[in-house]
Amino acid sequence: MDRIAGYLSGGIAEWAMGGKDFNTAPLISARDIKNIKNGYDHVCLVDIRTPQEYEQGHLSGTVNVPVQELRSRYVELNAELHLILLCSTGFRSSLAASILKQKGFKKISHLAGGMTGYGAA
Repeated sequence: MDRIAGYLSGGIAEWAMGGKDFNTAPLISARDIKNIKNGYDHVCLVDIRTPQEYEQGHLSGTVNVPVQELRSRYVELNAELHLILLCSTGFRSSLAASILKQKGFKKISHLAGGMTGYGAA
């Protein structure tokens, strides 16, 4: 944050209003993820929290790849599957989605509200 090379004046809204392309990773609700995890073979749930957070509680069938390791460990993930990213509140999962998109992954979503929202639902 000390060596800022530039910034997007007006933010993404102005970028879009200028007709320029951008890419997003859709959000999935807690209800949707409950339905998805019951019987879909083409989906991989990726918990990007730290190992300590993961050990405190996680959804069965998830793969734990901490976001800070994702730039090197992305090769462990199957790009043919729809990856659904999970974190505590949803902030780190949006970062993880950006990293995976940079690595060429196309089918990515993330859990709105993270595990906090999932637990509340």
